[in-house]
Amino acid sequence: MALARDLDDGLLDAYSLAVTRVAEDVSPSVVKVEVRGGSRPARGRSSGGSGSGFVVTEDGFILTNSHVVHGAPSIEIQLLDGRKAPATLVVAAVPARTAGKYGPRAARFVPMEVGLAAENVGLQAVALGLGSVVVGAFDDGRVRRVLDLDPEVEPLALLPVGRPR
Repeated sequence: MALARDLDDGLLDAYSLAVTRVAEDVSPSVVKVEVRGGSRPARGRSSGGSGSGFVVTEDGFILTNSHVVHGAPSIEIQLLDGRKAPATLVVAAVPARTAGKYGPRAARFVPMEVGLAAENVGLQAVALGLGSVVVGAFDDGRVRRVLDLDPEVEPLALLPVGRPR
């Protein structure tokens, strides 16, 4: 019985050490995603909340779940060391799906929807004392790779949201 307990303790120690090492290695890439002013306030209170994400590239691309940021006009990232940074929303579309429904008019509907989404994000940002800008010049291929977008999904705009300097 004592031998079995010693073996169990040794395995548990090895497992604990492995988990601890992995946690130490990955922790710097885990971020807190704070959202404020979501689209569905509860009982008159302003909505918001938080979730987590992961830094996936050296220059700061972060992945999180859609439900964490859906409808949130204000998103802020908190790093492990406590520093905070603004977030960038990526607006993407499936133009072929729109074309299937609207035919040739889809060529103007998709850009209009992107513009309206950007306008709404900008208005909400200003209402919350934040700033935003539409970025249309970016590396489409890199955004696709980082976000692992399906081939039919086209990234159309980046919308950084944060505190103006």
